[in-house]
Amino acid sequence: RQRHLTIPCEMCIRDSFEGVSGELRGSAYGYSEADDISTDFGATLNIPLSDTFAIRANIDVLSDTGFIDQPFLVRQIGVSDPDATGPAAAANLRRQDDVNSEDTLSGRIAARWQPAPWLDTNLTYYYQRVESGGRQVSGLRSTLRTGEYESALRVPEPNERENQLLALEVSADLGFAELTSATGYSEYTEAGQRDQTDLLITLAYSYEAFPTFTAFTREDDDQSSFNQELRLVSTIEGPFSWIVGAFYNKFESESTSREFTPGYAAFLGGSRPDNLEYISSGFTDLTEQAVYGELSYELTPRLTVTGGARWYSYELDGRLAVDLPLLNTVFGGRAPDSIVLNYENSSQSDDGWLFKFNASYEVSDNILAYATVSEGYRIGDENGVTPCVGGGVGQSVCGQPDELSYTPDQTLNYEVGIKSQTFDGRLTLNGSLYYIEWTDPQIASATLIGLQPITKNGEGAETTGLELSFDAALTDRFNLRGSYAYTNAELTQDAPRLVRVLSPSSFSPNAPGAGFVSGRAGDRLPGSPEHQATLFASYTDTLSNGWEWSLDGGIIYKGDIFTRVGNRGSGITLPSYTLTNVSASLEAPAWRATFFVENLFDEFIETGVRGTPDFNRTLTDAGGGPVRVRSHYTDILPPRQVGVRVAFSF
Repeated sequence: RQRHLTIPCEMCIRDSFEGVSGELRGSAYGYSEADDISTDFGATLNIPLSDTFAIRANIDVLSDTGFIDQPFLVRQIGVSDPDATGPAAAANLRRQDDVNSEDTLSGRIAARWQPAPWLDTNLTYYYQRVESGGRQVSGLRSTLRTGEYESALRVPEPNERENQLLALEVSADLGFAELTSATGYSEYTEAGQRDQTDLLITLAYSYEAFPTFTAFTREDDDQSSFNQELRLVSTIEGPFSWIVGAFYNKFESESTSREFTPGYAAFLGGSRPDNLEYISSGFTDLTEQAVYGELSYELTPRLTVTGGARWYSYELDGRLAVDLPLLNTVFGGRAPDSIVLNYENSSQSDDGWLFKFNASYEVSDNILAYATVSEGYRIGDENGVTPCVGGGVGQSVCGQPDELSYTPDQTLNYEVGIKSQTFDGRLTLNGSLYYIEWTDPQIASATLIGLQPITKNGEGAETTGLELSFDAALTDRFNLRGSYAYTNAELTQDAPRLVRVLSPSSFSPNAPGAGFVSGRAGDRLPGSPEHQATLFASYTDTLSNGWEWSLDGGIIYKGDIFTRVGNRGSGITLPSYTLTNVSASLEAPAWRATFFVENLFDEFIETGVRGTPDFNRTLTDAGGGPVRVRSHYTDILPPRQVGVRVAFSF
């Protein structure tokens, strides 16, 4: 949901002992699909308190209006008809514009202490609070066929996130090597609300029979993490160089999801005052540790070989409990306020070795050729669903035995490439070819009961690719740079029961034609374009008074992507797109102003998808009225954005 993920560059600069300095910055911009202007203001202040101690502080405040409209919000959940049309629509539905607004407060304070030339310490505290009004999705492909920048969801979906990070980095020059200690502790909390209507009405449990049925979910997530890394890097001149290190990470999380169905218990002839239909509560405890080393040797002045190894280990423990309070109250005779959570424990662990080998050869003073063979690893995890009991009857979401968790996956990577600079460094040309062999790849799937998104392991996959890039100073004023990447990612073995398929006649998992289809060897993997390219141009000149002006432009191309493995199970192909950004800047010694346009040609760009066209169906309630399923929608990029950015420094 968050569109602004970059930290202002000032926040990445170490504190300076050179004197008091600072910056005031601000920007104002508008979207072609928004009603108001967005703003982003910030300030940076660096204060040296002595020749060895300095403090730097930053604060940034973003107020983004958003650009997604929600024209089908119900006026009162459980009372208003979400599918009302004609004269009844005004009494049941309301419209809210620019729902995906975002208000973000970011701050950082850092202290740098360098008591001796050989010792440098940095202590940093970073804080961010984000309040989002809703999701950045389009219902254009849904049953309702909304506008490009309209959502078909029925309830508001606000979300609040808070990040806190405390980090300490200490570097010591020991003469023969540099020792670095990096310590970090972070806390993250999130609270949000989601429209859950579509999930329930597609379970074939007759939720849709209630004519004014609307459901929503409230979710809370609390996470904490502590990590420590020690790294020793050799600094002595000679044919040998080396790195040794150790890493430790402790991650804990607690999450709760509550699903509410106002009015539904009364429709069934029962009473559940809190309207709580479903609740899940889970705890996760992850411990990771690793030690690693790398040794390089110059066989000749131009040929260097490197070998490395990493030993890793992790333990993952989890507890998960699920209850269906409304069902157990109305049909099971439990008290109207009862909640019973029986936690089930799960765990997995693994350890092993990863290896790396590299050889680099200086063909000339300006050309370097290299070859690398390395291994990669990613841990497994639980899918956050409880086991199905009695075939899953009466359960809104549950997992079959092979849906409860997924195991680690591992890659074997081969890469050869060339890096070069010619014409006195004015032209940089880089290129590489790579091949990745993927064992037990982690691939997106869904549960049989509830269609809950989960991850499964495939049997095998591979990726072959090509990457090219250049950076050319064509003149002292004109620079051109660009890149091209080709990626072919596909399964190498069949992956049984991978892609969920719906029955043409019913959403029931037991209906004829429902179930899973297997991924097949040669199927293209989802989410990855085969072709990507960029081209950026910059022209800079100086006015007679010494002020500098520049014109910049960039074009980003991404090819089409599959949304499911091999596009099986009614997967779709999201089309390729070209994104064009331009800007013009004027810079004086103490200030800089930039006029910018992002998505210059106002392209409608889809980047991800939820559901498939098979979800675009209309069900029937108890009174014979329509109930439109809206599970199929896409994630999108912002429309054209025009703005100005100004910064003053001192």
